Amino acid sequence: MKDLIPEFNPLKHSTNEWINKVDDLAAAYNWPENLTVHFALLKMIGAAKVWYNGLKSLHQTWSDGRSCYGKLFQRKRIHTVG
Repeated sequence: MKDLIPEFNPLKHSTNEWINKVDDLAAAYNWPENLTVHFALLKMIGAAKVWYNGLKSLHQTWSDGRSCYGKLFQRKRIHTVG
């Protein structure tokens, strides 16, 4: 199930689009919040993974996590031309 969630690198991907995708999958598969946050954290790469690895403790719910990720990573995205 965790493989349904796309990888997330805040320097390359839209934070809001990724959060919405996780929300959609969690609703479609009726994942509890603790499983949703677990699956989401496993898909963080790049700067998001560095941030995640530096955490002293994990958020207990997806609701808490999604709010934090949105605020933290929203302004970090780099727009590339390609």
